[in-house]
Amino acid sequence: MARVNFKKAAPPLPPIGSRLALVGVYAAQGGKPALSSEVAPFDLLLHSPADIEVLSQPSWWTLRRLLVIVGVLVCTLALLGLWITQLHRQVEERTAELATQIHSRQRVEHQRAMEQERARIAQDLHDELGSGITEISMLATVAGSASAPENGQGGHLEEIGNRARQMVTALDEIVWATNPKHDSLMSLVSYSCLYADRLLKLANISCQLKGAVDLPDRLVSSVHRHEFFLAFKEAITNVIHHSGATEVRLGVRLIGNRLRLSIADNGRGLAADAGTRGGDGLVNMRARLEKMGGRFAIASQPGRGTIVRFYMPLN
Repeated sequence: MARVNFKKAAPPLPPIGSRLALVGVYAAQGGKPALSSEVAPFDLLLHSPADIEVLSQPSWWTLRRLLVIVGVLVCTLALLGLWITQLHRQVEERTAELATQIHSRQRVEHQRAMEQERARIAQDLHDELGSGITEISMLATVAGSASAPENGQGGHLEEIGNRARQMVTALDEIVWATNPKHDSLMSLVSYSCLYADRLLKLANISCQLKGAVDLPDRLVSSVHRHEFFLAFKEAITNVIHHSGATEVRLGVRLIGNRLRLSIADNGRGLAADAGTRGGDGLVNMRARLEKMGGRFAIASQPGRGTIVRFYMPLN
């Protein structure tokens, strides 16, 4: 056992476990140092604290501190694991709730879309076929009347035939619009162009098609197909009845993510303010395109024909 004695007041000693270099007087008690026998307790007589030099201090990482830190880490990890487990359970429960809500909402939206589609089909059948059947019935009644002149019966029968053919065409359009196998961009373009070619030839107007032949395989809903075709049909009808044209050029082009279908004729054109003023036909065409997020444009000069362009998004 060593004991350090100072002549003056003793300063605070270094921490236990430090390595020291001391300069002083070694005073042993008992034993025989000459014979290398064990010495009893001894004293170190130092003159001042300056005689003590601290070579190194004990390491901060003691076993006790290490055990405390490891224990804190284990407890923290355990609490973190419990929190993650609870959070994961809450996420799973919320995900299941959202999936149920989404499924329910999709079912409601699908049911609503089906009801709207059925109502649209019923309206089309009523508008296109109902009035035609009534007209045919009235013509048949007049033609079969005993008081009807013989020369007038032939005209009534011809009118019945024309109206019946119109009804067949209208029914074909409704079936095409509602058939899901035609929900494609290629079907829309080909059906529209064939319709225009057939109708224009009956009116002795030549029809030329320019544009892309290989169109991408893009889906187009039945609602958009029908709205687009009705606008296109109205434009072709206007050319036949009002333009006085002898030639029509159809143009098909993809611009970014939109389809552009143009109808250009060599007719008499429109008045200078017709494009901005617009009749019911122009208003209807513009409304149908804007309804599906598209755009309608018309350019015309008196005596130089008219160009109508339909832009339909392919989202």
